[in-house]
Amino acid sequence: MKQIYKNFLRANLIFALAILSSCTDESIDPTQNIPDEETDEVVTDIDGMINGVSFQSKGGSVEIAADTGNDANDTQDLFIQLFDKNDPNDVCDFTFRSTDAVSFRPPAEVGVYDLFADEEAGYYQGVTFHVIGATENYNGYNGFIEIISINDTNVIGKIDATLDGNFWIKGTFAVDFCDN
Repeated sequence: MKQIYKNFLRANLIFALAILSSCTDESIDPTQNIPDEETDEVVTDIDGMINGVSFQSKGGSVEIAADTGNDANDTQDLFIQLFDKNDPNDVCDFTFRSTDAVSFRPPAEVGVYDLFADEEAGYYQGVTFHVIGATENYNGYNGFIEIISINDTNVIGKIDATLDGNFWIKGTFAVDFCDN
């Protein structure tokens, strides 16, 4: 009887170790992008694909968006742009056809927002992938956007959005408000 009990404990221990070793934490730690108190510098760590080409955001901007009526919320929206370059002369100019980019319009409130498209009602919360030289944009409605913090100078958040294997974006972002 003792041998059966020992074998049972060994089997459970092996099973538990196998389960634990297969678990990984793929979540993004938003605290890694909280501004440094000494420098006030924030970091964007976004990776993805745009039209099958690797995309890594090196900068971006945010502004309060004009209401288009295309979402189901009654709150003010943000208009966030992420670029694969960081040229301070044009990050607030939305004519960024010299670079691939991603844009999205979450509510201007801290929270997690699932992406969706309700064509019948005309509402959507998505991510737009902009391709250099393309005449059309590509919209992804799978995933989420999280706004972690908003203050007078910047917005910090997380994003995990997908259209398909050629268009996806994931990571944390910190973008400064444009001066209008």
